[in-house]
Amino acid sequence: MSNRKKIILIQPRATLHGGFRTPLNLLQLASALRNDNYEIKIIDYHIDKPSNHELRELLNGALFAGISSFTGLQSAEAIRIAKQIKTINPELPLVWGGYHPSLWPKLAAKSDLANYVVTGPGEDAVVNIARSIQNGEISESKIINGNLNNGIPSPALDLIDFEKYIVKTLMGNRVANIHTSYGCPYSCAFCAVNKSFDHKWISKPPEQVMDEILFLTGRFGIDGIEFLDNSPFVQPSRMLEIAEQILRHDIRIKWMSMARADELLNYSDDEWRLLVNSGFSRVFVGIESGDDDILSGILKDESQNQFLEFAEKCYMHGLIPDYSITLGYPPNPQKDIERSFNLIRKLKSITPSGTVMLYRYTPYSTDDAYASHAMFPDTWEGWGEPPWDTHSLTGSKSDWLNNSHIRKIREFQTVLSCAHYREENVYPQNGKCSWLVGLMIPIAKYRWRNGIYSTPYELRALRRAFLEINHATRRKIIAK
Repeated sequence: MSNRKKIILIQPRATLHGGFRTPLNLLQLASALRNDNYEIKIIDYHIDKPSNHELRELLNGALFAGISSFTGLQSAEAIRIAKQIKTINPELPLVWGGYHPSLWPKLAAKSDLANYVVTGPGEDAVVNIARSIQNGEISESKIINGNLNNGIPSPALDLIDFEKYIVKTLMGNRVANIHTSYGCPYSCAFCAVNKSFDHKWISKPPEQVMDEILFLTGRFGIDGIEFLDNSPFVQPSRMLEIAEQILRHDIRIKWMSMARADELLNYSDDEWRLLVNSGFSRVFVGIESGDDDILSGILKDESQNQFLEFAEKCYMHGLIPDYSITLGYPPNPQKDIERSFNLIRKLKSITPSGTVMLYRYTPYSTDDAYASHAMFPDTWEGWGEPPWDTHSLTGSKSDWLNNSHIRKIREFQTVLSCAHYREENVYPQNGKCSWLVGLMIPIAKYRWRNGIYSTPYELRALRRAFLEINHATRRKIIAK
């Protein structure tokens, strides 16, 4: 039996360009472990850059190290870190969790880099693993199916320098993120979430959510909150109660969240007004495709007509939508792209201020309805090698999506974003040489109105020049 109580929880880099968020997944695991009297150290590689010597010191005397990862850059970074840890201390157990191990648990379990693989929610599982390791017990299986018999704990924010995670966005000057639920009960064939959580959905009660919001606003002066839940509106009454409590406590914040269009369409106009009055100002909605055949094939269980009705509701109530659309589904990516472009034009005509995020169809597991086109790695370490080390919805290349398709997507996106530059209010609106934007927008509007997307070199040059001049001016001001 060991008397070691220190546990290291690691968040590998998921992005090279900023935009990272508070590692709530690890901080909620940390809360569960601390309730069992373990000492937790968080290493977030977005902020922490431990040298080999520093990592050795951190790992010294640890009971185990836990690594979380999503498929792509983060899983490749996780494999690199795991190899480094095993070089420093070959005997230290490594526990893997997160979406990537949940999708590929058997592959992970075959690797010498994994002693335990947790699928789904890990709060209860890591406590049991910690107890087993401490007691010298050996599990019959390396794969541990997670559950949450004790609910979702609030994150242990004191374990990190939280100020480093507060950002300025369209939501406010001091924006933070929270998790109020796990999982998703829907059956979308492309999604990692429902598979990782076995189509289950678990939530924090409204009172716990409000305690977290009051702590963030009172302690840190947060004026904007991003709900990072995948499906926060599964239980409609819960979100309405949270909205009511925000109003009851007179909390002046703006908040945004993911949602399905059909979920919000089930709300009455009075309920929409309640949500918006509480600060609900942006909604991230997965449209996925403008082709109803594709929507049926991926088991989305929604239609173009619902998306258009949803857009009308957003416009009516002043809620700004962020539309997520994945382009280029096999076997006919050209058809999918063209139909999606048509749907985007309709959505933008209803909600000009709504943003459109374009992704490329990218399978993540063999359970995907269209994954027969993909040749996945046959070893865990293979996910750390090209092309899987950069596997993502924006950067992946595939046999079914050729360079011509990718060029069409990029050109459309350029015209789309330039034509709605002011309505979307995403980029700087004014600044030095703002006449460049004044010149860019009419050209882009003409292109958009007439459906002319090809070779928008002039738009790219004008936008790039304006942004670079603005950024250079800002750097000079900061330097002074």
